[in-house]
Amino acid sequence: MKVVYQLALPAGREPAPAVKMLTDRIQDADVSLISFRVRYDQAATRFNNYLQVHATELAQLGGQYSKLKPLPVFTLPVK
Repeated sequence: MKVVYQLALPAGREPAPAVKMLTDRIQDADVSLISFRVRYDQAATRFNNYLQVHATELAQLGGQYSKLKPLPVFTLPVK
């Protein structure tokens, strides 16, 4: 991202308004990424726990419920 910012926002020059707006939006989204990942991990962990606790019931329901798989998470396992 740093290379893109250097090209889009050169030092000593004011970028075009459209370029400035787009790079600002990219930077805002980049900052928000961590909070989105944290919330996703929380939801995925709850879903995965639900699958473990209710595995028997889900298997009895059959169909698409018996095919549910755990979701991946971004967090690294603690050793």
